[in-house]
Amino acid sequence: MISRMMKQKNNQWAANLNKILDTKMLKKVKTKGEAVQLIKGHIQNAENILRNMIKQNAKKKLFSMIGEWLNVI
Repeated sequence: MISRMMKQKNNQWAANLNKILDTKMLKKVKTKGEAVQLIKGHIQNAENILRNMIKQNAKKKLFSMIGEWLNVI
């Protein structure tokens, strides 16, 4: 949604929102443990997105193969 709004000229609201999201996403970590936890969170989010896509497209062979692959991992 933000990428679509950023294409519009002079959209200050979208630019400010983009800055806020960037600062929240680029959190500084102090220890290895924090970095590992942050990475695990991102991986879990990506896995949830993939699983939701697989559920919505369960009849397609490609998505069923990806679902089987995720279950093996």
